[in-house]
Amino acid sequence: MRLINRQADREVSMEELNQVLTQASNFVWSYIIVGLCLAGGIYTTLRLLFVQFRAVPHALALLRGKYEDTDSQDGITTFQALATALSGTTGIGTMAGVAIAIKLGGPGAIFWMWTMALLGMALKFVEATLGSMYRGDIGGRHEMGGGPMYYIVKGLGERWRPLAVFYAGCAAIACIGAWNMFQANQAAANLESAFNIPTWITGAVLSIFAALVLAGGIARIGKVAARLVPAMCIIYVTTVLGLCLWHIQQIPAVLIVIWEHAFDFQSAGGGVLGSAVLVGIRRAIFSNEAATGSAAIAHAAAHTSHPVRQGIAASLGPFIDTLMICAATAFVILLSGYYGNESYQNGSGTVLQLSEVELPENTSWHIGFSDMPDDNHPLQHFTSGGSALVYRPLDGQSQPSILELDLAPLLRAQHDSKDTGNAIRFSTVGSVPSTQAELIGPDGAVLANTLVEASPTWGSWIIVPEPQTWSRMITEPDSGKWQLRLSPSANREIWIDRVELVEDTNGIVLSSAAFAKFFGAFGNIFIPVAALFFAYTTILAGAYYGEVACHFLRESWVKPYLVLYIISAFLGCVLDLDLVINFSDLALGLMTIPNLIAMMVLTPLVARETRSYFAALKAGEFNGS
Repeated sequence: MRLINRQADREVSMEELNQVLTQASNFVWSYIIVGLCLAGGIYTTLRLLFVQFRAVPHALALLRGKYEDTDSQDGITTFQALATALSGTTGIGTMAGVAIAIKLGGPGAIFWMWTMALLGMALKFVEATLGSMYRGDIGGRHEMGGGPMYYIVKGLGERWRPLAVFYAGCAAIACIGAWNMFQANQAAANLESAFNIPTWITGAVLSIFAALVLAGGIARIGKVAARLVPAMCIIYVTTVLGLCLWHIQQIPAVLIVIWEHAFDFQSAGGGVLGSAVLVGIRRAIFSNEAATGSAAIAHAAAHTSHPVRQGIAASLGPFIDTLMICAATAFVILLSGYYGNESYQNGSGTVLQLSEVELPENTSWHIGFSDMPDDNHPLQHFTSGGSALVYRPLDGQSQPSILELDLAPLLRAQHDSKDTGNAIRFSTVGSVPSTQAELIGPDGAVLANTLVEASPTWGSWIIVPEPQTWSRMITEPDSGKWQLRLSPSANREIWIDRVELVEDTNGIVLSSAAFAKFFGAFGNIFIPVAALFFAYTTILAGAYYGEVACHFLRESWVKPYLVLYIISAFLGCVLDLDLVINFSDLALGLMTIPNLIAMMVLTPLVARETRSYFAALKAGEFNGS
């Protein structure tokens, strides 16, 4: 009995710890990091005279190798450095993170992701420039390296070393969680869902291939990233571009939806900044890692004759990651209509057959067919085109009739299919009066409800009962009458269709559903395979970032850290990661703070170096090859 009690105490303690970490991570990643990154992005953009936009032509020339240094081979090329940095950002977040942003902040979150990406280009410029300015030989292998911990000490002075140590410690922890275990976990879960591949097999494969590349250091990581990352980006963006061209007539509607929701500050919970703003900026930072310092570590390894070159190349990172790849995912989700209540997915196909519903006599409710009003919304299509519940007032009727719809057939179908679900969805077509929709239990109690507000064209409505209620409904469908009660507030015509059981979806599952809608079986294959490669390159980049952090902290920690990192890739595939991810998210947020402080203090120095570089470029001192 004492052993059981101790085990229960440990479970409670772990749950409490997880809750504390969740609250701390959410606090750090809300107004603190979002506010600092927003302020820092505006400051660096203005202080550097919009360098992220002015330098785009030169950045493209650098990536083509036009100004590549030939007298120094102490690292990787500029293109390989950018590819390494992108491999750390174009992970699961490019597919799952965008879906999370749309789910939590609505379509308007995409606008703020783009806004933060443009500001993040300036932040990346500063940190990559500083990373190249303050670097040195690391690991005794004649490899150049650096990062925020190096420019904090060398740029600000030894008295700032505690801040640098704090950054390096947080970076080492965050790389194991956010860059490694989370990526591996999501890739393995997606492959298991799509192809029934056991998670341990994915974990073993990822660990082995990661170890093979990591043994070669940053040079091999850079070469692998330079091959995989561009290929993945081109395939992914080209696929979506083809889809957008195929549905070109709907693109204006997508942009309008993003714009209209961007300034709806009270949507999805609202807040001082509004959820669209807060979620969009946060997901952009998660996606392109601007201000986290990762770009400084990647670009510090590149051989270059001028640090500003690395800053210019790095500034393209947020543009490629967020304004291209993340935007591609967002367009697919919005074109599919899977946002808002449509993010709830009916995976089992369990739908109430309205043509078979038994309605009481002498009621204003009946079944309608071919005369269903058209649903002309360009993005969302709710009507089935088959049958609908129609309410038309009888002659002389003054009060609207209440409809109590028996859900037993729906619940039995769900029970027989053994699929998951957690909500009931129904749709209204055309202009309807406000209607109270309630879930009624066998004892007549109201278990959940929602208000159907007047809509000029269509509406999709969700009723989410408590988990215990849902479990009883599915496991005991014949224990009594489970009803959907519709109580109109006005006595005029109503059309209702598509009553179904659905499950709340988010992240990569939502992205997969959107791709599958357009690409069918190819979509179900494309997303898991793309996720695997995106996750793999992110794992490689994270290993190098963590290795450099360990070099700074203590040289003897490097090899044990890399062994732990490789093992963690396997563990990430087979374990429940809530505690690990919350801890690493907190570390990721905390490492951003010292980096932003150092960047803001050193930005005037970067501004002087930038002026000097462009003056020399204009004078023809750099000969393009």
